[in-house]
Parts: sequence; C-alpha cells; structure tokens
Amino acid sequence: MTRRQSCYRILFGGADPSRFFPLYNGVMGLLVLLCIGGSFWRGRGMGELTLAIFGVFALDYALRLWSCVERDISASPARLRWRYALSPLGLLDLLSFLPGFVSFLLPLNLHFLRLVRILVLFKVLLRMRTLDIFLRVLRKEAMTLLLMIATVLVLILMAGVGILSLEQEAQPEMFASLADAMWWALVTMTTVGYGDMYPVTLGGRVLAGAIMLLGVGTVALPAGLLAAAFSDELAREREIRRNRAALALQQGQLPWRVRRSLLVLSQHLQLPPEELLETLTAPSAGNTSAAEPETATAAGTPPWAYCPHCGEALPSHEVG
Repeated sequence: MTRRQSCYRILFGGADPSRFFPLYNGVMGLLVLLCIGGSFWRGRGMGELTLAIFGVFALDYALRLWSCVERDISASPARLRWRYALSPLGLLDLLSFLPGFVSFLLPLNLHFLRLVRILVLFKVLLRMRTLDIFLRVLRKEAMTLLLMIATVLVLILMAGVGILSLEQEAQPEMFASLADAMWWALVTMTTVGYGDMYPVTLGGRVLAGAIMLLGVGTVALPAGLLAAAFSDELAREREIRRNRAALALQQGQLPWRVRRSLLVLSQHLQLPPEELLETLTAPSAGNTSAAEPETATAAGTPPWAYCPHCGEALPSHEVG
C-alpha cells in the first residue's frame, strides 16, 4: 500500500477506512472547538494557538487535495482534484483556514471572522455518518415536505386575510397591512405567541383559537414525518451493514477490528477462531424455523400432529 493510499484511508475513510480514521476525526473535531473558543475568549497566547490550528487545517486541506485521487484510480488525477476543490466539502476545508490567515495580514471585521470560525464547525458535521443519513431522508421526502410547507403558507395567508378583515377597524395601528396580519398568523400558528399583536373582537378571538388548534397539528406534522423516515433509514442502514458484515465473514475479508474481536471471543468461549467463524457464518436456527410453515410452530401443539412434508395439520382420527 502506497503512502497516498494510506493517507486517503485516514482522511476520507472510504470503503476500507484506516484504524486511525476515527482518531483523526476526533482530533480535528477538538481543533475545531478550540478554534471556535478562540472567537469568544482572547487570552494570552490564544492568537498563536489559533494560528497553529489554521496551519493544521491548511495541512489537512493540502493532504486531502493530494490523496483524493485514490477515490477513483481510473479517472484523471487533475480532474478529481478539481472536483474535490470545487465541492462543498472542499470549499469548506479551504474556508476553514484561508480567512484566518488573511485576518493576520489585513484588518478585517471581527464579527465576520467570528462567523467564519463558527462555520468551521460544519467541517466536522458534514462528515458525520448520521448527518449523511439525515440528508438522504430529506432528499427522499422532499416532495412531501414541500407540499406541507406550501399548505402552511396557504393557511398563513388565509389566516392573515381573515384577521385583517376582522381586526383592522378595531386596531388600525396593529393590523395596518396584510404583512402585519400575516406576521401575527405566523406567530400564532407556530404557537410562539409574542403578545405584541392580539385580537380584541369576538370574531378575531374565535379565528385565533381555530388557528392555534390548527397550527398545533399542521406545524408538528413535518417533524413526525421526518422522525418516521429517519427511523426507517436507520433500520435500512443497519440491514446494509449487517449484510456487508456477513459477506465479509463468509469471504474472509475481515477488518482488523473484527479480527481482534473474533480472537477475544474465541478465547472467551474457548473455541478455535476457525470454528467460531463457521458458527457465525452458518445459517441460524431462527432462520430455519422461520422458513417452516406457521402451523408447525403453533404453541402447545405436538410436532407429530402435522405432516412432515407439507406442514398441514393432520385430521384428528389420524393423530396418534
């Protein structure tokens, strides 16, 4: 294995990540937190520490730009490097250190620098496996979410028009325009309730009560949809990992963590690793029983009451 391949496995992970891949991500996450802390606390030596962190981020970017060609060895290296440099993750890696170096050379706005340093947090978040699953859920449920958002916007518009017609005469300074009325409808439907605008007429209060009850279900519906879709995607991800692990066990392509766990388990059970491996890869008894007819697994029924070939229940005069 070349140095560039080893560097790619440590930085990007890929299909066969290095054992140092989680450790490297943990160190980079700690540096990101230190960088963000430097935006709010300016102690002695914090400037030098921040500059050193920016240097580590620059080295990380250079190594990623050098090793990203291992993603597809059949493609052009220059093309792969340009693709990484122009990708969202590549641009974020560049922004993680470039504004910091510029700030030491040119006087820039302090609030701008703080914003850039906080955006560095996405350098770690966008590489988290869970966030990737969440983005897949958003892509799958995009049309449903857009439909729900459009429904909420229509309801806000209708509520704004209704409250404007009911409250404009009683409170012309509060409900002066449709924009003010829609602001009140948005605040009421999301159950925030700032209290800066509220109806005083009977019709306005009835409409406000209906909007509050409607908003509880309408605004909470996308959250329930995303929670269900996220749970399904997690179950699908676990099934994919389980199948990959079973295939790797059967083919003998075991990562170092699995080999170490297999040796520890074999010592604990006092079984040779080869025998334990055969036991793990063999079909389980649960799968065999699941393939049998349901009639043969009825609780409290003796097994000889069913046909051994088709599994159908035998007539009562043939039993025994």
